Amino acid sequence: MQEEMIMRGFAKNWFPIALAILWVVMAAMAMVDFATFSATTQPRKAVVTQEKPLHSTLARTQVRVGTPAELHD
Repeated sequence: MQEEMIMRGFAKNWFPIALAILWVVMAAMAMVDFATFSATTQPRKAVVTQEKPLHSTLARTQVRVGTPAELHD
């Protein structure tokens, strides 16, 4: 008799229970979604790398060949 009352009460109130379970599952999914979104949009730590020049400084300077007297004029 008491089992029938429990089953009848559950049959009447299944919707709020299912809704509460669904709400808890959706809240957990939202927390996971927020955590992954937050992790992917955080700025990365800056990594400092030294870039090599494309040309050496010798390649940029013009070498003039001449006598010392021509260079002083």
